[in-house]
Amino acid sequence: MNILREYVEEAYTSLLPYFSHQTKFLHVHPDIYKGKIVHVIPVYENFLFALLLLRRKKVESVHQARDMLERLLAFEKKGNFPFFLAEYPVCRDKHLPARLHLLFTTMLKSFSHLLDGVADRLEACLERLDVSAPSVFTMLLEGDFDAFIASKKWMNPSIFGLGFVAFPEQLFDFASSMWNGSSYQGPAWGVFRLGRERETTLFECCMSVFLAQNREIPSWSYKTALELAMITPPDKSFKAADVSLDSSDWKIEQWDNKVAAAALFEPVPAQQAGFYPLVVGELAFRFPNGNICEFRTNCVTIQKKSSERRLVEVFISRSVVQKVEETFFDPVQGITIGEVTLRLVSQECDAIGHLRLGNRPGQLLQTGELFDWVISIDILRSPLSEFQLEVR
Repeated sequence: MNILREYVEEAYTSLLPYFSHQTKFLHVHPDIYKGKIVHVIPVYENFLFALLLLRRKKVESVHQARDMLERLLAFEKKGNFPFFLAEYPVCRDKHLPARLHLLFTTMLKSFSHLLDGVADRLEACLERLDVSAPSVFTMLLEGDFDAFIASKKWMNPSIFGLGFVAFPEQLFDFASSMWNGSSYQGPAWGVFRLGRERETTLFECCMSVFLAQNREIPSWSYKTALELAMITPPDKSFKAADVSLDSSDWKIEQWDNKVAAAALFEPVPAQQAGFYPLVVGELAFRFPNGNICEFRTNCVTIQKKSSERRLVEVFISRSVVQKVEETFFDPVQGITIGEVTLRLVSQECDAIGHLRLGNRPGQLLQTGELFDWVISIDILRSPLSEFQLEVR
């Protein structure tokens, strides 16, 4: 069976619980992961759902997509749309037109022959969209591959996946260096968890489709299920390349039998939730009061930039490591969890480590359940501002 077609059906099925037969729209919002009932109708997500319906290529789905598009297009206001339908006529997201421009272009390119008169309305709306506000989506619209890479936004695997829409061939070799055969393994900027499992992203879906590798999706987040609609089947075969890439802003190395990927820059606070400056195999690292100033095999040097005690936090899913207990430990002596040992090399300090159950900041499910083991190291007293952490 065609891999993309199979994914489309799985994604469609996963979204049905959020579709209202009363409003004929999709009602989705991050609050659904907190167990809340959601009433809002987001515009972008419903346009994506219409595209997903078209990708099903079934008569009833095509009719449903046309109906949704006709009703959604009525909410345009001077080249923009409200974020939620209930906010009309207020349009507060200046970047939404660029996202919709990419979506409408993809839709018209693949399905204009199925849309009849709606295609004309879509093309007219496309001409009016105000895409003047610069964003990663304007880079994709302009096909500016170099600007896209320089922006570092590809470190978010969902944004990375959208890059395949704009420049698939240019991006593929670059993407191969972040692909471990089943998932994204690169600098982590926007990597989230869905319970104990890592959220499947558009990047993984794109690589599976382009490499014709059928990969089971353990659970679909509504975001990835909708973004899947943006994937256009490639018209040529692709083969993963052995590419090694690094720059002053990121580095990827092989540490023993694990891939180690580092983001060597400091994000702004708004980007922190799913940002992990260092990922080693299944371990995700955060440095709340510092950043990586040196990155070499099995060792990272952390520059501490404040008087706060916390030096590092490390997260690993309970599905990977199970038979351990919460404890305090001496960071200089180190701790072994799973197949990895962490040890603070710096001697001139008083420090304490703590292993406990918790959730990483990039956890989507907010149900009260704890899905991760969290290792933290606090510096109680030290004349140093730089500390070496050994990872083996």
